[in-house]
Amino acid sequence: MARKSQSSVDIASSLFDVPVRRHGNFDTEEARYVHLLRVAVNELQREFQKEGDIFYDKIKFKEKLAKSRMKVPMTYAYMTHIDQFESFWKGQKSIEEFVFKPNHLSQGKYVHVIHKENEQYVEIDGSIRSKKYFRQISEKILAEKHARKGIIMEEVIHSHPDLTKLQGNDGLVDMRLYFLYDVLLFGKLRFPCKLSNFYGNTGRHATAVFVGDDGIIKNTSLMDNTTTSHPDTNINMDGMKVPFWDEFHQTGLIVAKLFKIPFHSVDMTVDRDGNGVVCEAEKIPFLAHFTKRGCVELINIIQENSGIKVL
Repeated sequence: MARKSQSSVDIASSLFDVPVRRHGNFDTEEARYVHLLRVAVNELQREFQKEGDIFYDKIKFKEKLAKSRMKVPMTYAYMTHIDQFESFWKGQKSIEEFVFKPNHLSQGKYVHVIHKENEQYVEIDGSIRSKKYFRQISEKILAEKHARKGIIMEEVIHSHPDLTKLQGNDGLVDMRLYFLYDVLLFGKLRFPCKLSNFYGNTGRHATAVFVGDDGIIKNTSLMDNTTTSHPDTNINMDGMKVPFWDEFHQTGLIVAKLFKIPFHSVDMTVDRDGNGVVCEAEKIPFLAHFTKRGCVELINIIQENSGIKVL
């Protein structure tokens, strides 16, 4: 458990006032500290390897959350081998929309959000797909190293209007919260936009805003892909309190305590009915976007709560 005298407010405020650095543009000293943070996190996670692996299996992750009465996207179909494709494809027969994606964390790769229109499969950017297309994609996914995790077809979650009104489209708005033990460090609210073809993954160039542990959107950031204005609506969110912040915070805290993984992130949204929905989590969030000062803050907390020494 994190030492309570090191408040998340202190951590977040010290991280906010450092300059933004682009991926690949760290100077030598910063690159060294990112490496040291990665070493510290890997050492910290070593004893939690088995527990953390569940984060990389969406089916098992959702099953554990569902047993704790937490809302997760419904799974319509699941397959681990291409010979199961015909049976898998029947999962969408009686539904009007679905998400097709790998069962492991894929950083947005091969993720498709589909609705049916005139017996066609239409993506949220308007692209038309076919059953043959999905079979070909399935073959590619199942040929990769994470093939044993398989492919899932799941429910499309529509975010609450109080979230989608900030972006001008109906794409999924999700909050990613970063925790060290059960201490919330900060968050990143992610919005689909035209540049990302209306997908919410920042790897696809979605818009993201940086959020303090108080739920306030900040004008400064330690992440290189954040802003305070949505590019499609030009709504300036600087200083705005994130809608449903208490729901996000409490839901993330429940996940943190349930899995007990030292350093991790949780992705969630609030649906149209006002229910908190947990989408997925990562046991080692991407680290390369941290500056030297951010790395030092996190390393110090790890060292104070473990026998690990890297500084």
